Amino acid sequence: MQDLKVLKDFKVKTQTQVRWVDMDILGHVNSSKYFTYFEVARIKYYEKLKLLEDFKKSNIAGVLSRTECSYLVPLNYPDTLTIGARVTEIFEYSMVMEYFIKSKSRGLSSIGEAEIIFYDFSTNKKIVIPKKVAEKIKKFENLLSK
Repeated sequence: MQDLKVLKDFKVKTQTQVRWVDMDILGHVNSSKYFTYFEVARIKYYEKLKLLEDFKKSNIAGVLSRTECSYLVPLNYPDTLTIGARVTEIFEYSMVMEYFIKSKSRGLSSIGEAEIIFYDFSTNKKIVIPKKVAEKIKKFENLLSK
């Protein structure tokens, strides 16, 4: 995982509430819920770049290949979370997405990373990232010079 830059560098952020159902028997948010929070930010990212529309039309989508989370402080109910997502690298068949979760009451609570591959659901095969999608992300993230 690359060093996490300042949170303001994330152009896509969304907010959600910690729900009582997110808690586990030990009284904090269950570790699996963090990946749901990351998914919320990933979908918000796709929406912001209007990629979901492209995915639906083409039957091609970016899907998780690998994901991880570093837990910094536990989360509890009630709380408001800000979740950020950004793409840091694009390769031929995949891209790397970084995440953060910031708690209103506890500050930065976790950071994560995912590898997203592109998949053609009509052929059930991994594919090269469509040029249009890669260019849209590179422009949005200012990765053109990299």
